[in-house]
Amino acid sequence: MKRPLVAACVLLAFAGCSKMPRPEALPQSYETGKTLTILRSDGTKVTYKLTPKSQIPNDLVVGKKVVIVPVAGSHEVQTVVYTVVE
Repeated sequence: MKRPLVAACVLLAFAGCSKMPRPEALPQSYETGKTLTILRSDGTKVTYKLTPKSQIPNDLVVGKKVVIVPVAGSHEVQTVVYTVVE
């Protein structure tokens, strides 16, 4: 049985986030330390700003599904995690 978002759920619970994780997204472009553009499941693209406080995987690559937790009310990234399928 596949259980996507396992790592995201654990990370968000650890961070004290009471909201459910966002849906999976597919990175389209990534400029280290600056921006991350993702393709949502509905086909729309969104560009997020990365800051020194943004927590992202060191090995973030275009094309590998992620979950993005933005800073509330902004297009700034708080956390990016890879999805995990068991």
